Amino acid sequence: MASKVVPINDRITGAAMDQPLPPRQRNLLVLGACIALPVAVAAAFWQLVPRGLRVAEVDLRIATVSRDLF
Repeated sequence: MASKVVPINDRITGAAMDQPLPPRQRNLLVLGACIALPVAVAAAFWQLVPRGLRVAEVDLRIATVSRDLF
């Protein structure tokens, strides 16, 4: 297989590839959603988790504290 001779002026150097990219703009909507979604999920979880012991009002006996033999 014969190699093709390319003149020096026609060679590809890759110098045009070394151009800086324009600065990327942040999408504030996506960033806000990424922050708000976990906060909303945590708040919903916090509201749904029961706190303390739940007792029906019928089962409660409330009286005044007094000293007596136990």
